[in-house]
Amino acid sequence: MPQGEGRPSKTVKDWHEGCQRFYDIKLPVYSWPGVMIPPGQFAFPFSFMLPATLPGTFHEDCPAYSASISYVLEAELTSLGLSGTHMESSQIVVLREMLKEGVAPKQGEMTAEV
Repeated sequence: MPQGEGRPSKTVKDWHEGCQRFYDIKLPVYSWPGVMIPPGQFAFPFSFMLPATLPGTFHEDCPAYSASISYVLEAELTSLGLSGTHMESSQIVVLREMLKEGVAPKQGEMTAEV
């Protein structure tokens, strides 16, 4: 019997809050030859491949729900010298999800009568 025909209906709300890590890696970029990090400004270019299966960045806020997928690149500098310097920084990164196989852009023209 279809809903609404003699059967009562009810609304169920289920709330979920949480975080799922899709990718977590620690990658040493540079080691100083001595124990102390010399004063100055430094740049450390680096690159690495992300898994092709990572979902793209996403955010949706509606009255009924909120959902997001986000990525953060974190950097950490630690000195083992007498000062025990420890610095951290983070940067939000936007990932574009790869197109699935067999998906190709299409060109065309759309017209409509008004």
